[in-house]
Amino acid sequence: MVAKRRADGNEYDDEGIYERIEQARMIEALEAKFRAELQKGQILVCTFGLQDSKRDQVETTLDDIVATATFPRIVSGDHRMAVKKCAMACNLIEDDEEGMYSGEWFEENVASQMESVKAPDGRTTYKFVSDSARRYFRNNYAKTVKILYRADPSHKHMLVSALKFSGGCVAVVGESISDATSIVEADVGMVMGQSGCQISIKTANIIFTNDDISSLHTSCRWGRNIYDSIKKFLQFQMTVNIAVCLTVLLGAVSLG
Repeated sequence: MVAKRRADGNEYDDEGIYERIEQARMIEALEAKFRAELQKGQILVCTFGLQDSKRDQVETTLDDIVATATFPRIVSGDHRMAVKKCAMACNLIEDDEEGMYSGEWFEENVASQMESVKAPDGRTTYKFVSDSARRYFRNNYAKTVKILYRADPSHKHMLVSALKFSGGCVAVVGESISDATSIVEADVGMVMGQSGCQISIKTANIIFTNDDISSLHTSCRWGRNIYDSIKKFLQFQMTVNIAVCLTVLLGAVSLG
């Protein structure tokens, strides 16, 4: 059994999490198969729509994140118009749909240039089939893909892997079972503590216990603050130590 320790000190079974993720994928595939069988020969009577309410402060939070040179994206399995409306409400895109791509497009242009491999810890990940494919993605798609609609969980996982292999630092925010593999793959995995499923919570690095999206900007701000503080401390220590070493060396040489 392989166990890892979370930030709160509690251990969790790493291998067991991957097994549950695979089981959840199998269940989703069976449900899709049975659903297709049940829908054969049916007659459409009516249609109705549901709209999820937007989280509070999501617009200001995303604006603050963009101001810190962070590039937010949306990867969803919903219809193009539904994802477009959500992205426009969050001020991520304009009405011209620039930066929106389908899962089918991703499968043809990006997924076809990647292959499945085993990571050192035993999980499944993805890498580019060649270095030229990696450079092409970095130069043409890394900054242009803002929205992915009609995307599968594997597309989200591949996108995270592609961005990492292109030299980016990737953070993923999710809450469902289908987000678990992407959360594990990301450099920083984040999940909503109240609405998120247990598998995603156990694999995440940061858990938003209050389900407040503004905590995303706070975590980015404090993370960069810690990084800058460590960098300044090392610069100070290196400057002082080099000066002291040179002084001692010159003194020893001059005095014989």
